[in-house]
Amino acid sequence: MNGYERFCFNLIGRDLKEKRGDFISLRRDLMGARMNTPFE
Repeated sequence: MNGYERFCFNLIGRDLKEKRGDFISLRRDLMGARMNTPFE
């Protein structure tokens, strides 16, 4: 797991505790960004 993934997982974990409803949209945005952005 690289630094970017860890950063995203930390964001997801924090948001998941605060507001569970936005977690799904956040994860969907994350997956969409991941498909559109080339990661090495």
